[in-house]
Amino acid sequence: MPPAIAGAVVGAAINAGVIGTSLIAAQIVYAAVYVVVAAAAAFAVSYVGNALFGPSKPDLGSYDLSSLAQDRTQMVRQAITDRGLIYGEVKKSGPITFLHVSEDNRKLYLMITVSGHPVDSFIKVYFGQDELELRRAEDWAAKQYAAGSYVYHDGEYYTRTSVSYPVESRPVGNDESEKFEDIVVVNQPPSTAPDLWSLVSDLSVIGAPYLVQGDYKNYAKVWTGDGTESGDAELLSAMRAAVPDLWTADHQQKGCAKIYVELTWNRDVFSAGIPNISAIVRGKKDIYDPRTGERGYTNNWALCVADYVTDDLGIGAPWDEINEDELIASANVCDEDVAIADGDMEKRYTVNGTIKTSETPKSVLEDIVSAGAGAAVWSGGQWLILAGYFRTPDTVAITEDMLVGPVRVQTRRSRADLFNAVRGTYISPVNDWQATDLPVLESDAYRDEDSGDRVYTDFEYKYTTSTPAGQRLMKIALLKCRQQIAVTLQCNLSAMRYRAGAVIPLTLPRFGWDRKLFEVVNWTLALRDNGTLGVDLIVQETDASVWDWSTSEEQIVDPAPNTNLPRPWNVAMPGAPVVTEEKYQTRAGTGIKAKAVLTWTPSATATVTEYQVEMSTHGTDVWEILPRTSVNTYTVYDVVPGTYDFRVKALTSMSSSAYSAVSTWEISGLLDKPQPLTGLTIASAGTLAILQWDQSDDLDVMVGGRVEFRHSVDVDVFGAVSIGSAVPGASTVTILPHKAGYYWVRAVDASGVAGDWVSVHSRGGGVLAYAPVANYREDADTGFPGVHDGTGFIDGFLRLGGAMLISEAPLVSTWGRISGLGGVRPSGTYTLGAGIDLQAVKSVRLTAQVFGTSVEVNDLISQRGLVSSWPSVTGAVSGVTDAQIWFRETDDNPLANPVWTDWQRLDVAEVTGRAMQFQLRLSTTDDAYAPLVSAIDIKAEVLS
Repeated sequence: MPPAIAGAVVGAAINAGVIGTSLIAAQIVYAAVYVVVAAAAAFAVSYVGNALFGPSKPDLGSYDLSSLAQDRTQMVRQAITDRGLIYGEVKKSGPITFLHVSEDNRKLYLMITVSGHPVDSFIKVYFGQDELELRRAEDWAAKQYAAGSYVYHDGEYYTRTSVSYPVESRPVGNDESEKFEDIVVVNQPPSTAPDLWSLVSDLSVIGAPYLVQGDYKNYAKVWTGDGTESGDAELLSAMRAAVPDLWTADHQQKGCAKIYVELTWNRDVFSAGIPNISAIVRGKKDIYDPRTGERGYTNNWALCVADYVTDDLGIGAPWDEINEDELIASANVCDEDVAIADGDMEKRYTVNGTIKTSETPKSVLEDIVSAGAGAAVWSGGQWLILAGYFRTPDTVAITEDMLVGPVRVQTRRSRADLFNAVRGTYISPVNDWQATDLPVLESDAYRDEDSGDRVYTDFEYKYTTSTPAGQRLMKIALLKCRQQIAVTLQCNLSAMRYRAGAVIPLTLPRFGWDRKLFEVVNWTLALRDNGTLGVDLIVQETDASVWDWSTSEEQIVDPAPNTNLPRPWNVAMPGAPVVTEEKYQTRAGTGIKAKAVLTWTPSATATVTEYQVEMSTHGTDVWEILPRTSVNTYTVYDVVPGTYDFRVKALTSMSSSAYSAVSTWEISGLLDKPQPLTGLTIASAGTLAILQWDQSDDLDVMVGGRVEFRHSVDVDVFGAVSIGSAVPGASTVTILPHKAGYYWVRAVDASGVAGDWVSVHSRGGGVLAYAPVANYREDADTGFPGVHDGTGFIDGFLRLGGAMLISEAPLVSTWGRISGLGGVRPSGTYTLGAGIDLQAVKSVRLTAQVFGTSVEVNDLISQRGLVSSWPSVTGAVSGVTDAQIWFRETDDNPLANPVWTDWQRLDVAEVTGRAMQFQLRLSTTDDAYAPLVSAIDIKAEVLS
C-alpha cells in the first residue's frame, strides 16, 4: 500500500478516493481501510471525483502554467534543491550545482543538473535562444586551425610535421568532406612514420565530446551526461582534468543527468553575461511496459503514470499493487494513432513534462492524469490506471430487483459547477516551450441551455505539448461536464460486481431508463439499519460520444503568438510562511508579550503589489484576515500561546493567487522555559559568598522575572535547599551565606516558568581559622526524637505528613505512600530534640546543613515508563520543596526557664549567647511532592 494511505481503523463502511478527470480537474482522497463486521478480509473500493463532490471547475494548482514553463527552462543558482523527474520530451534547464572561475578570470566552469535520474538522450542544447551547432570530437575538429593540421586514427589525434599525407589518408566522412576537409582519417597508424607525426597531448584543443560552432565557437565547450556510468564518463573526466582540486573522483552526481560547460571570456560574445543554458531532453528511460516485460523510454501516458506511482521519487508503491490488466488496456489506448489536421498522426495520450519532488504526490498526480483525461484510482488494494476512453458497458444492468432503498436523482449540476466554454493553455514547443493559449472551445447549444449566458472555465495542461491533444482534452472536459444526471443508489450485495470507473446500464422504468449508461464515481460498502450489508453507488451519466474526435474540429494555433506574457488573472502563489517567535516589551508598560514573525518566498509574478496574510487557531478552519503588507514579511503582535495555522496569498490590481501551503506553528509565548544562566562564579568574603553571572538573555526574565538560589552538600540539585532570597531577573550579582558545597542558580520568568539549574562549587573556609566547640546531629539512627508538628519520621526519613485520612482514600492499589495520601501538607515544623549549650555566653559561628532529597509521594514504578527516561531514581522534581533550619538563642541556662530570642533563619551566622535551640521547617508548593530529610548537622565554632 502507498505510504500516503491512511491506516486501518475500525468501522462498518468503506470510503475511498480517486485521482482523475472524470469531470474536470480532480482530487485525491487516499482510502482508509476498515474492518467490516470483524471479518478477516478487508474491502477497499473507491472512485471519488469532482463530478459530485466539490467544485466542478478546475483548481489551477500551486502555480500558473507560465511560471511553470519559465521554471523548467531557466537555470538557477540554488544551494539546496530537490531532484526533478522528466517524462517524455521537454525543454529543461536546472540548478547550477558547480560554478568556478579560473584564477585569471578568463574561464568559467559550470554544471547544470537537469534531472534526478538518468535520461534517454539530449536532443539539442541552447545558449539563451540560440541552438548550438554541436559536433562530436571523434568526427571532426575545429576549422580555425591550419588546414591539414590534424589527422585522426583509432581515437587519437596527431599533428602533421610533413607536407605529405600518408597514402592511406582520406577525407573525414562523406557528409563532412566539404566542411571539414582539413581533418584526415588515416587507416594506417601514423606511428608507423614517427618522423612525420606526433601525438596531440593538448586535449583542450580536441578533447571535448562536443565542440561548439557559431557565435560561441572557440569560447564554449559542452559535455552532456545522461546519468549513467558510461554516459557520464567523458563529462566527469573533463571536469577532473579542468578543476582537479575541486572535482575529484568522489564527485559524480550519480544517477543525475547533467550539462557541463567551459566558457572562455570574450567581451563581445558574452556582452549580456552568462547565457541561460538549457536542453531538449528525452526523459526517463527505465519505464516498465508490462506488454513487453522490458524497460525503456516512453511518453505513453498510462505507463508514465504507473511509473510515477511506483517510483521512489513519486508515491513509491510496489509494482504488485498495479492492476496490470487495466494498465495494459489503458497503455494500448494511449498508443492509438490519432489523425491531426496537418495530415500527420500522433499518439492519443502522452506525458511530456517535469516534476519537482518537493511537490506533493497529490498535486503531481492530479496534473499528470489531466494529460490522459483519465484517473489513477487506489481500489481494493490496487492502483487502477484508467486512460480516458469509453469502456465496454457491463453486461448486467442495475434493475429494481437490486435496490433496497430510495433512488435519489440529481438532474442538473449547480450553476456554479457548470460551464459551456473552455479556455486552455499548454506548453508549446514552437513557442520556445512557453505557456500558450489553445483555441477557445465554445458551445452555443450549451449556452442556450444556460439561459444564454456564456460561462467560461480555464484549464492548464502542464504535461501536454500538442495543440490537437490539448483541444481533444478540452472537448472531453466540456462534454463530461454536460452529462449532468447523477444518481444515488442503495443496492444489495449483487452490486459488488461493479468497481471504480465501470460503465453500467441502468434500467428503471419509473424514470424512463432502459439500459441507460452511467459511470461509477463512488462505491461504498454500507451497513444497513437492519444489520445487513449492502452497496451504495453514485453513478454519473456517460456516453461514447464524449470521446469522439474529428480533425475537422481541430483549430490551427498561431505558431508565433504576439506575446508569452502571463495572463493577468494568473498570479503565482507565494511560498509558505516561515514562522519565528520572539518576545517584546510593550511601549505602554503592560509587560512582556509574544509576537510571531512571518516571512515567505515572494510570488514570481512581477505585478504583485500586496500580500494578504491570514491566521487561524489550528483545527478550527476559521481564518482571521490580517492587514495587508507590501513586503514578504509580517509580524503578528500579542499572540496568546497555542498552535496556529498561517497562510498568505499574493495580490495584484486585477486578481490574486491561490493561498500558499499552510504553515502550522506552536507559539509558546511566555510559557517557554528560560535559558540556563551562564558565567556563574563564586568568591568568598569570610562568612559571605559573592555569586556573579551573566545577565539573562530572556526578556521576560529581565523584566518581571527573578533569579533563585539553592545549596546542597552533594552535586545533586534534588537534595538542595533554598539559601538567601531571590533577586530581580536583571541582576547579575548577589551575596549569600558562605558554606561548603554546591550553589545552584536558575532564572524564573515573569510568568513563573523556571529555567534549568546551574551550579558552582565552594570548598568553604576562609582566611580566618575556626575550631569546633560543639556539634549537634540528628539522623535516621537517632530517629528524630524532637517535637513534630505536621511532620513525622517515616521509612527512615523526616518528612511532611499526608493531607488525607485513610478512610478518605481510594483503592489501596492506587496508593503511593500512606504518608502521602491525598498529597502532602504544604508545610510542617520539627523542633529538634536538643540544642547546643555552651555553658557560658560566647561568640560563635553557627553553620547548619540539611541532608536529603525530594520525591513524588504517589510515584509508582509501574507508572514511570523506561528507567532511562526518569529524571532521578527517586522521581524527585527540584524547586518545589524546601527544608530550612531556624534557630533562637538565650544567655540564660536553657534548663531554667530561659528567655529566648525570636526565631531566625540559619545558614551561616555569628551569634553571641549561651544556648541555641533549632527547628526544621519543611514546605512544598506542589502537594504531589515532599521533601525527605535524612540528617541535620549543626556546628558551633570559635576563632582558633
